[in-house]
Amino acid sequence: MPSNDVQQLQLIDSRIAAARKRTEAFGTCVTKAGTGSTAYVIFDGSQTPVPVKVAGFVVLRAGMRCMLAKFETVWVVVGTFAAPAMGTASLFAFSSGAGTTSTGSYTDHPGLSAFTFTKYFDNTIIDTTVAVSGYATLASMAGRWALRFTQTDGDTPYTSADLASAFIYWSTANIRLTNTVGYNNNAAIPAGTYSVRVRWRRDSGSGVVTNSTDDLYAVKLQEKFSDSSPNP
Repeated sequence: MPSNDVQQLQLIDSRIAAARKRTEAFGTCVTKAGTGSTAYVIFDGSQTPVPVKVAGFVVLRAGMRCMLAKFETVWVVVGTFAAPAMGTASLFAFSSGAGTTSTGSYTDHPGLSAFTFTKYFDNTIIDTTVAVSGYATLASMAGRWALRFTQTDGDTPYTSADLASAFIYWSTANIRLTNTVGYNNNAAIPAGTYSVRVRWRRDSGSGVVTNSTDDLYAVKLQEKFSDSSPNP
């Protein structure tokens, strides 16, 4: 009959062997880089975060419970217990009052409030829809609208810029026209939280672009992966 010391050694050896053969595990994500496929996960039963890889089809963020599988020597996150939600935000509002612009430079629309958008990954794109309306005091002039993202939180600094969107040309004065555009915003906007403003300018001509409380605005932002992008 083996001694207690031998039994203890055998138990330790069996646990080491079992750990080496372990190919599946559960854990909790601590951090996920905005780019690349590396994340840090605490395996159940441990307290130390370790680097792992994330499969290309998995959306993983800090705090998520995840499932891992071992391929040769590499642990890979192959699933999570949470739905793969991504950043989304919208604005749907009439202009709160009369507003005008006759400058060729973008300014904040005075009748619309800023709204918040959170982007979770660096190299995703933003599926964008913008609907605007307005009228002009003179014929043969144009107005253009833009969205400006001002970062309020994020690991990678972002310099705000006016990202052009909707456009209206008036061939007749004092006629209300509308324009709706949908596009993929491919600007290099990193993960973070942003205050988003609708901005406008006179694009051509010599009249005044005008809004009233009858002018309706709609903006939809939806973060998504590009068809050709790797795991973010």
